[in-house]
Amino acid sequence: MAGVRSILNRLNATPTSDGEVKERLALVDYLRYRLRWDENLSQKIEQVILKPIDESASPRYQAPLYAEKSELLGALAQKNWDSAAQTLTRIQNQRLKKIALVEAYLSLLDSGLSREEAKIQVQKITPDFQG
Repeated sequence: MAGVRSILNRLNATPTSDGEVKERLALVDYLRYRLRWDENLSQKIEQVILKPIDESASPRYQAPLYAEKSELLGALAQKNWDSAAQTLTRIQNQRLKKIALVEAYLSLLDSGLSREEAKIQVQKITPDFQG
């Protein structure tokens, strides 16, 4: 669990170099994989998703944070839709919320839901979501 804690700590910080951005992609992929079987990881991933993005950081390094958080939300949506839905309702950053809603929708499609079923689930959170 120390390794996961280290990964989560790294993802909670804003990247400061292009190399770090690339390394973080692998860390997010690992967490997405591990979430499939690690029952203790969901809440920790929710905390990463909900941690505010430093708006004073360079846009070059803010953008990967939006991608990381939305990818983690998508993995959470595949694992446990109710947990992902609750997390989506708690996202304050509207830009992140829009991206995460699309990722959640796509994850529901990947889980086997029809387009209409996935859209209905996401619209329970954001009624004007169009898919």
